[in-house]
Amino acid sequence: MTLPFACSNNSRSFSRLKQWRIIAQAAVISTILSACSLFSQPPEPQSVAAQKLRQQQMAEISEWLVKGKMAFMQGSERKSANLYWRHNQDELKLNLTTFLGVNVLSLSSIDSGYELRVDGKRYTGPQLQPLLAGVSGIELPVDDLTYWIKGAKAKSQDALFFNSENGLPARIQALRGNRMWQVDYQEFTKVDEHYMPSKLTLKHGQLTIKLAITDWQLDD
Repeated sequence: MTLPFACSNNSRSFSRLKQWRIIAQAAVISTILSACSLFSQPPEPQSVAAQKLRQQQMAEISEWLVKGKMAFMQGSERKSANLYWRHNQDELKLNLTTFLGVNVLSLSSIDSGYELRVDGKRYTGPQLQPLLAGVSGIELPVDDLTYWIKGAKAKSQDALFFNSENGLPARIQALRGNRMWQVDYQEFTKVDEHYMPSKLTLKHGQLTIKLAITDWQLDD
């Protein structure tokens, strides 16, 4: 006569265990849904406003000086140099030197356009990009880089992506002709009240250009 009672007790125990499992599963599902909701939330309005404000501030900064290092990598070929770049509304001066101080390339603005000195020879031209690529063989988008180096779009159609954690620029993608350039920002440093890129990488096809900026000077 004890057998039916024992079976009834086991049945109630199984029922309670099943209820606890259902409650636990519901709790796990609720946690997962909450996490998904958290990570899929759009940036806070003030973050978006701060991003727009930064772009406006970068557009207003037209005078600056950077010093650091630049590396060019394409296939198995690798070249590196010290970088000195001064930019303002009336003057452009860009110097690349070896680590021993030997001048590799010197680019500056003149009344008729631009002057380029390579291997002790002087070249001039009205347009910057054709002069640089034609004479030195270096594919460096200087005109666009004057904006990208600040973490800003060079043209309105450029795609600018922001870091979801700090709201600073993370990547720029820009189509020039049939060529896609991608700029990735790895590090920033605070200069006055602005955060300026200190490490960035440009990529186009097999070409990779890395910049490590050790000194930022702003005059906005």
